[in-house]
Amino acid sequence: VSVIIPGYNHAPFLKKRIEGVLAQTYHNIEVIMLDDFSTDNSAEIMQSYKEDERVSHIIINDKNTGNTFKQWEKGISLAKGEYIWIAESDDDASPDFLTFLMKKLLEYPDATLAFCRSQMIDTDGKPLNYSWDETKRYKGRGVYEGKDFCLHRMVYKNLLYNASMIVFRKQFYHNINNAYQNYRHSGDWLFWFEMGMQGKVCEVPEELNRFRQH
Repeated sequence: VSVIIPGYNHAPFLKKRIEGVLAQTYHNIEVIMLDDFSTDNSAEIMQSYKEDERVSHIIINDKNTGNTFKQWEKGISLAKGEYIWIAESDDDASPDFLTFLMKKLLEYPDATLAFCRSQMIDTDGKPLNYSWDETKRYKGRGVYEGKDFCLHRMVYKNLLYNASMIVFRKQFYHNINNAYQNYRHSGDWLFWFEMGMQGKVCEVPEELNRFRQH
């Protein structure tokens, strides 16, 4: 799994995020860190991990791109893994996040991606009392035909609402139109829609992702 950590001015959360990635119980990973010309000390925090053998790239931009999806593309182009996790720099995860999602992907080789549910947390990391997940969604094995999933769960609203909750197979990325990079806010919606249309979609009905709300 290639874990891409794209960051911009998330220094207060970044060390905990990196430590959480390195502490995953699934160990076969490489970590790619990307800083989009932060004005805080994010770059310094990333550089402090340069000696860790699991960290394959630390790239600090010399100017801000203004577009997180361009950072996604950069990270994916560097990735050597068959699987990608875009671990947003202000989010957090259970230590078992990758173990659970990889188990599902290995069980279903025709799945394009696997996702879990998210616990919403505030800036201080405290749980919030609402959810963006639908409890009625999970049925049986939690495996959906991608076209059906996109039609019923990705048109009215985006139920793959946070990159940090998803692991996907890199091979399917190459079939995605790069138009998603033209959007500032909804590019991820288009990205996951096109990813899901290519094969099965797997759900792990556990709150393994922590999605920070500012």
